[in-house]
Amino acid sequence: MSISNVSSAGDGATDTNFTLLEGVERNAIVQKLKETGGNKLEAARQLGIGRQTLYNKIKAYGIEV
Repeated sequence: MSISNVSSAGDGATDTNFTLLEGVERNAIVQKLKETGGNKLEAARQLGIGRQTLYNKIKAYGIEV
């Protein structure tokens, strides 16, 4: 997987159903996944959350890895 493969569902469109905090959290997750080359375990560690929590947030925010 390349770093450029980390994207959101409906790439380029903003989802107005997210609160400001959720948007910031989602962007942080996407950025960290890019920095770690898609390594979810390392991204979760650097974000200070559990791996399963990261998986749940990826699903909830519609992030495609």
